[in-house]
Amino acid sequence: MYSTTGLPAVAMDALYERVADRFPTCDRPGGRPPVLLWRQEVQISIMYIRRNRTQAELAEDFSVSQATISRVMARWTPRLGEVLAEFVPAVEGLDASEQVIVDGTLSPCWDWNSEQGLFSGKHRRTGVNLQVVADLTGRLLQVSKPAPGSIHDAKAIKATGLLEHFKNTPPLADKGYVGLGLLTPDRKPAGAELTTIQKNANRVIGSLRVAVERVIAHLKTWRILHTPYRRPFHTFAQTITTVIALQFYKQTF
Repeated sequence: MYSTTGLPAVAMDALYERVADRFPTCDRPGGRPPVLLWRQEVQISIMYIRRNRTQAELAEDFSVSQATISRVMARWTPRLGEVLAEFVPAVEGLDASEQVIVDGTLSPCWDWNSEQGLFSGKHRRTGVNLQVVADLTGRLLQVSKPAPGSIHDAKAIKATGLLEHFKNTPPLADKGYVGLGLLTPDRKPAGAELTTIQKNANRVIGSLRVAVERVIAHLKTWRILHTPYRRPFHTFAQTITTVIALQFYKQTF
């Protein structure tokens, strides 16, 4: 199932055990026979998140209706986030003395008329802004709660608590975070050139920042964060929470 869920077999087995412990009624017979076994429902939920396939396609694969898949997603997306919540570290739990890297990314969604502020001028599309933190080895450490896509990275990071937590060890970041006290590349001054020292420093920062870009690329192998989100917008934040939990859970294997 790795190609469809992104999780090795041992991780899926351990996840099934966790789900059964947290929701023991899943294994209790009684009432009308279910169309799908609960393990199938868990698998479908992760497949949807991993590949962002349409519900109609999944319905054909499992010989059920699209409405059944929709109910499965509504039922299991928050449950999976709840089961795996312990794997997601809080900002306060990060080592404040460690040198980290931060960067922002846009997770796209449909252009909902009822939602304001989703359009990102930088990315030229609608979505939500996520602030991602990684260490210098390219290991994911933290992902912020989603902010409207129109919010600039410099403003979005202020709401995460990261600036206060890493006050004595400023994170590395790109030029979008200039003025916040982070370690950012020097901008070329108007009518002048950067010094050799500044150019060399910029190259060092750029080479180190590659690590967080790799982390974002790995995070977006959960295609639901990379391709437009199709479910109702009010479910997007919960889905993102579940994806983050799945990624941290995956890192333990």
